Amino acid sequence: MQNPVHYALLRDRRRWQSVVLNGLTADEEGSLSLVMLPGPADGKPIVRAGPFESEPSGIAIGPCNDVVLADTTTHLVIWRDGICPERVVQLGSVAGAALSQFDNPSALLIHDDLLYVADRNNGRILIFRLPTLELSAVWTSPLQQPTGLAADHQNQVYVLDRGFRKILRFQSSGVAEDHYNQTMANQPSLPDPAFLAIDGKDQLYVSDRQSNQVLQFDVDGTAVGPIPSATPSFQPRTLAIDGTRLYIADADSGQVWVFDTRSNMYLGPVFGFHGPVSAMAVGLDHALWVKAGLDQTFYRLESEQRFVSQGWLMTSEPLDAGKESDWARVHVEAEIPPGTAVELRVIARDRTAPSPSESDWTKAPLQPLDCLVPPFPGAQVSAAGSKRFLWIRTVVTTDHGQGSPRLLQIEAESTSASYLDHLPAVYRRDDAKTRFLERWLRLVQGELDDWERALEDMPRRFDPLMTPEDQLAWLTQWLAFPLPAGRPAAELRNLFAKIPSFYERRGTPEGLRDLVELYTGQRPTIIEAFHARRMWQLGEISKLGVDTALPAALPDGMIVPGWVVANPGLMGLRGDYYEGINFDKLKSSRIDTEVAFDWNGGSPMPGVLSSDNFSVRWTGQVLPRHTDLYTFHTVSDDGVRLWIDGRLIIDNWTDHPRTENQGRIALTEGRWYPIVLEYYEKMGLSLIELYWSSRQQRKEIVPQSRIYAVRDEHASLDGLPADAGDCPMLVGQTVVGQSQPLSSAEYGAPLYNETAHLFTVSVPAATMPTPGKREQLRGVIEREKPAHTDYHLCFVDARMRVGFQSRIGIDSIVAGPPAPLSLEGTMLGIESFLGDDETQGRIGRVGSHGHIGYDTVLG
Repeated sequence: MQNPVHYALLRDRRRWQSVVLNGLTADEEGSLSLVMLPGPADGKPIVRAGPFESEPSGIAIGPCNDVVLADTTTHLVIWRDGICPERVVQLGSVAGAALSQFDNPSALLIHDDLLYVADRNNGRILIFRLPTLELSAVWTSPLQQPTGLAADHQNQVYVLDRGFRKILRFQSSGVAEDHYNQTMANQPSLPDPAFLAIDGKDQLYVSDRQSNQVLQFDVDGTAVGPIPSATPSFQPRTLAIDGTRLYIADADSGQVWVFDTRSNMYLGPVFGFHGPVSAMAVGLDHALWVKAGLDQTFYRLESEQRFVSQGWLMTSEPLDAGKESDWARVHVEAEIPPGTAVELRVIARDRTAPSPSESDWTKAPLQPLDCLVPPFPGAQVSAAGSKRFLWIRTVVTTDHGQGSPRLLQIEAESTSASYLDHLPAVYRRDDAKTRFLERWLRLVQGELDDWERALEDMPRRFDPLMTPEDQLAWLTQWLAFPLPAGRPAAELRNLFAKIPSFYERRGTPEGLRDLVELYTGQRPTIIEAFHARRMWQLGEISKLGVDTALPAALPDGMIVPGWVVANPGLMGLRGDYYEGINFDKLKSSRIDTEVAFDWNGGSPMPGVLSSDNFSVRWTGQVLPRHTDLYTFHTVSDDGVRLWIDGRLIIDNWTDHPRTENQGRIALTEGRWYPIVLEYYEKMGLSLIELYWSSRQQRKEIVPQSRIYAVRDEHASLDGLPADAGDCPMLVGQTVVGQSQPLSSAEYGAPLYNETAHLFTVSVPAATMPTPGKREQLRGVIEREKPAHTDYHLCFVDARMRVGFQSRIGIDSIVAGPPAPLSLEGTMLGIESFLGDDETQGRIGRVGSHGHIGYDTVLG
């Protein structure tokens, strides 16, 4: 009777069961990849000459990446602010025994808002409060030459004393723990302790210079044993701990090795560092800080910079196929990028003991990732049950450290009924010697079994928590709900449960806010026109807030005009001037009245920017004179790009001499369109000019009167009626109550019409500075708003706002400038002056009936 087929899956959902991992780590989905180790951020190796043996010094990292260094050669302790690196505080001066001096500071520790300094030649520990660096306490006894410091979760401080060649433990109050200290003093395995570190479980690791070992001790001081050596000539010295990773500086090779305390194996050396190490520390961001000498030289090795060269997975116990059953097939599902590899070895036996040794694995032949379990039928005679117990080992490697394979699943399958049983006997008789046909049919059967399991696995593919990550987008197609881009898989899986609630609130202001926040990351302010109508009745129930626009005259119940020119200085485009051709460092910003610059090899901002290697980004909006197909022209030397209404119409981002480029776009009269113009100058002559033309308009430089630096696509810059005053005032940046920019003739139209429900969407401009992000926001609104509605999209720039850090009180006036002073029957006193607003184009004058008295000052 044929035994049932057994399957063994090493991965169950996101967990790998009954396996030992070394150099591999699981991601959020449960897939296994090679571990990443620290290295230089720029990828350039740090190499310092030997010898690599070093005396101890000190480096410690605070919670805000504050760096504290021990300059052992000059007897100083230096504190550098992690937020403001220019802020440096120096402790000590010359070598001495006073409380303000150090003599050979050799170790540092930051713990519980205190800074501990091991003052070696003075035989003491000085403790300073952070961040004030006020001296808090001094420990002197029983100390001789303290050179190492560490602390555990019980706030107990461990001191390595080179003079006594002992490890001492102190309570936070400074009282020595005699029982623990006596236990450590009796350890025969610590003849010459050099450095120490403590992990998250309060296990103590100590490197010893005489035995060239790293020894482990539990919280009671009991020796657990030495950890393995990385190389035959290993000389472990400086130590640092980060979770389950123990960093060990090797005085023989000059490398820093990484030991995994969980698997009790080495992950490999840290990439990009080769030199002596006097101290090491790990920051909260898992960056490794290495001090390479006794002076102030140190290096920061960023976390996760390079994959380890090799990692492996091995079953911790054999897989059992069952009595009188054999394992027949093993399949490894993996993603293998170029330059990486996955190797599979399997060992099958009829008993569980002994487990395969390292030499057994070395002798085991490499197998394809989908293989039959050896010994193969026909190749060797094997009885039923001879392959009952199975061990699997998978080795993952990378050649360059920049990519890693991903192990998705490892599956084993026991023997099933052979397809040969369904063929005429002649096939079995002819195949009796080699049994090739039987093995070949097994492989075919395995392929068919994969298809059958895929069908059986179909319910899993419709479960958001179980489906593979690359199937999530396909799954949401069944719900007609596109997934937001750039979100982690775990967040997308949880999103499925919220989709019904999104549909329930679709078409409502709250639903639109949630969807905009989901797809863009920014939660907008939405104002419906009918709610905003009574807002314009000042003094009743309304307020002047951050999103209110007031003209000089305000009719009740009428449409409030859009943008008005509150500041003529904003007419033009905002120019952001950067150092570097890729907008590397912003140097200055200004309003340019037009883009027509020929610097002729000079600097656009002498004293601020150089004449070469700079870039400029102009932003704002443009108002066409006619409804027409417009052609925009640029004349530049060097690169130029132009976006109109979010569309890239000119793209010549190359080094070139004086060159004219052009692009076309259809524009509508009376509507403001966002414009972004980018330019860079690499070397030589510098030139940039922006022109436009259409069938109804000659080619000309885009004039100042048609461009505005405020970035609001639907703002209206049309003037107000004559009775509205000479200078209307803008408060806030959100337009409420109209479906499109209106001309002055339409001022006073009804607030509503029969075809549209109006609303305004307002978001901070700084959160969406690029045309691409704004176009994404507009697309979400267009897709999600009800069909009968129309909207404004307003981007609010940061500037003075009524209602935020300012108020309108009983002594405030909201209006334009006062009417010109008439000297009809009045006198000018000592505090009077004559003049007028230059922007109005008028000159102050003394009227025919005015008098200038003896106490009048003209200015």
